[in-house]
Amino acid sequence: MRLTMRAILGWGAFAALMLVGLDAAAQCLKDTDCKLNRVCLEGRCVEVAPGTPTRTAPGYQPAPVYQQPAPAYQQPAPAYQQPAPAYQQPAPVYQQPAPAYQPAPAYQPAPGYQPAPGYPPAPGYQQPAPGYPPTAYGAPYAAPAPAGPLQWYQTFYGNLGGIFGFHGWGGMSYGGENPSVSGQFKGGISMSGYAVLTPNIHLGGYFDYTGGHLKSTLYGYSSSTDYDHYSFGISLKAGQRMAERIWLGFVGDLGLYALDPTVGGSTWYGVEISPRIHVDVLAFDFGVPKMSFFASLGPSVVPYVAGSTEGTDGSGYIIYIQMYMGVTFGF
Repeated sequence: MRLTMRAILGWGAFAALMLVGLDAAAQCLKDTDCKLNRVCLEGRCVEVAPGTPTRTAPGYQPAPVYQQPAPAYQQPAPAYQQPAPAYQQPAPVYQQPAPAYQPAPAYQPAPGYQPAPGYPPAPGYQQPAPGYPPTAYGAPYAAPAPAGPLQWYQTFYGNLGGIFGFHGWGGMSYGGENPSVSGQFKGGISMSGYAVLTPNIHLGGYFDYTGGHLKSTLYGYSSSTDYDHYSFGISLKAGQRMAERIWLGFVGDLGLYALDPTVGGSTWYGVEISPRIHVDVLAFDFGVPKMSFFASLGPSVVPYVAGSTEGTDGSGYIIYIQMYMGVTFGF
């Protein structure tokens, strides 16, 4: 009995403790647990506005349980893309700078250089530009003439040819008689040589020999005598090149003349003047040596000749038309 009472008391104390704990944990369990115009809301007594329905009032609907709305759909961020590198202008190709211009040094000829007159220029010679500096010896530089396929004689040359006398006229006076004289065809040789003073003036000497006969007529009677004709003296040529191979000009001979009969008689002496038209044709140019052909035509005039015939002194004159033809060789 004593044990039963202890049990009842223990259980009662436990129940009291539970009620006290519940009351402490919640102020109310229902609206009637609240005083005045309060209602039980979530274990607490709260005041409400007049006319607000309570859970005990007819037609009471509990407020819906609040639900957090779902978040709005967010487009996922795109995967990270490595940005393209900024465009870089490529470096220009390196150009080696041109070297600074260096003018060639002015030409200086060798000390004491003297160009040989008329000497052909060396192969590849270039005509110097205008304003070329003077040579070391002070005179202005004179470039040699440009080399061509043919050049004329530069220093001296000689002629060897034949003489052809076509006809002669003349007269004599001795012993008070004045027979007329005529010459028949005669032929001979001519030798001459010239120094080239300028391209247009050549000066030299000559020697001519011809053989023929003269016929003298007096009172209708004629006689013929064979004579040798000799002459020598100075010769002058003047002219110019008319073309690359042709030189045209004038020749004048002035010298002593001798008329020598081949049989008997004495020699007659006089002065000869022979002006002629002259042409040279350059045939071969061997560099410095050259060869050409020549021809000239004109009178041989002996204005005065004196001598003796059959012991009688006399004088006279004679004119021949002559042609010269031959070859020239020179430098």
